[in-house]
Amino acid sequence: MKNIVVGSGVATKEEIEESVRSITGYKGEFACDDESDAVALGLAYLINEELISK
Repeated sequence: MKNIVVGSGVATKEEIEESVRSITGYKGEFACDDESDAVALGLAYLINEELISK
């Protein structure tokens, strides 16, 4: 998931959040790190299935 969304398999929580914001355009706050991780997981699936592009 990290490699697909961020481009690095050792991405930090902050890098994941930044990538999620970049891909989605979301400007609000995440309730916790787990929330941005969950979004990143969904984005990784969509990118991997070529349903959206990064």
